[in-house]
Amino acid sequence: MTTGLQEQELSARDTSIPMDRQGSIWESKPEKQACVVLVDDDELVLSTLRMLLEINGGFLILGFTDPLQAVQELEHTLVDIIISDCRMPGINGLELLKKARALQPNAKRILLTGYADKQNASRAVKEVGIYKYMEKPWDNDDLLLVLRNALQEKGSGPASHGRSTGRS
Repeated sequence: MTTGLQEQELSARDTSIPMDRQGSIWESKPEKQACVVLVDDDELVLSTLRMLLEINGGFLILGFTDPLQAVQELEHTLVDIIISDCRMPGINGLELLKKARALQPNAKRILLTGYADKQNASRAVKEVGIYKYMEKPWDNDDLLLVLRNALQEKGSGPASHGRSTGRS
């Protein structure tokens, strides 16, 4: 037996189901769903971001509370955007995004943090090549706009979810 939330998550994984709704920030629906990896050790933040992006952006979401599991997924699955929390157990967001840069240099990387730290922001831009540094709490419209702009700048269109990176 599945709960309503589980059913919603299962249906959101089916890339043939458009998740965009009227009035979202997208002017038109993308041909393919862009694949976004979300990494945050806080389940509430992760589920909030997942719902925002699935409903308003039509994104295909791969969410992780464990940053090391996210890195393992990035070894095998091409993605368009990676959004990571900064402070997490195991490896922090800067370390995760540095690994992500090596694994998937074309994916846009966004660091999301609850701690305003200009030194970390500057370091993230220089060392990790992040696309955007955003503070929690984020503004939903701003976040959706950042993702839309990241995809436009990426220019190659959404990655094919599930397509292998060629790494083993």
